[in-house]
Amino acid sequence: MTTQHEQFDAIIIGAGHNGLVAASYLARAGKKVIVVEQRDRVGGACTLEEPFPGFTMSPCAYVVSLLRPEIIRDLELHRYGFDAYVKDPQMFVPFQDGNYLFFRASTAKTIEGIRRLSPHDAEAYPKFLRFFERASEILNPILL
Repeated sequence: MTTQHEQFDAIIIGAGHNGLVAASYLARAGKKVIVVEQRDRVGGACTLEEPFPGFTMSPCAYVVSLLRPEIIRDLELHRYGFDAYVKDPQMFVPFQDGNYLFFRASTAKTIEGIRRLSPHDAEAYPKFLRFFERASEILNPILL
């Protein structure tokens, strides 16, 4: 616990993965850092939750794909047990009427699933992917 008179170079509000990465880089640079978190655990969107009884999931762990390889290397995360792998299906989207959609590693399989719900959307999905790929090319350099 800290005292009221301690001085810090940086205060990180939120111990999600972004806050923890920022704090790690600042501490490596010799800064005195404190991280504060409202919840009873750290990790933010990468924690496990039980949104419905009997269903444990990570609400946003898919965003770990945004964790840049440079960060993984710089912070030597593999030394601490970090490992990422591609799950398939990558995302499950349930609907209130009982329908569902899986986003798969295979674009063709994802399109098949979309087609069950909307042939129009299935035809538009490749165009969306091209748009998203172009947006990623623009945004990737600033993610770090």
